Amino acid sequence: MNRLRELRKEKGMTAKQLADILKTTDSTVIRWEKSKQNISIDILKELSNIYNVSIDYILCLTDLKENIQLEEEEVKLLDNYRELDTKSKTIVQEQINTLKKLL
Repeated sequence: MNRLRELRKEKGMTAKQLADILKTTDSTVIRWEKSKQNISIDILKELSNIYNVSIDYILCLTDLKENIQLEEEEVKLLDNYRELDTKSKTIVQEQINTLKKLL
């Protein structure tokens, strides 16, 4: 995974330093980075915490680095929005744009 190497380099860490933190070997870290060995979910969680990015970002499933923490009210709004049909979603977006202009 090129992203793993990229994140490690951004942190200014060597493969050995990361390996020490994860209680593994630098050769294992390099195999992960080259996609020659799978990473356990526990290690993915640790990497997510070390780099402060989502597991999805590490796995290249998204380009959004940060974990987004939603408040309970935001989760409810999102759930309600997802239940709407396409036309209703368009109306909601138009109303949001109108409100933003008024503020």
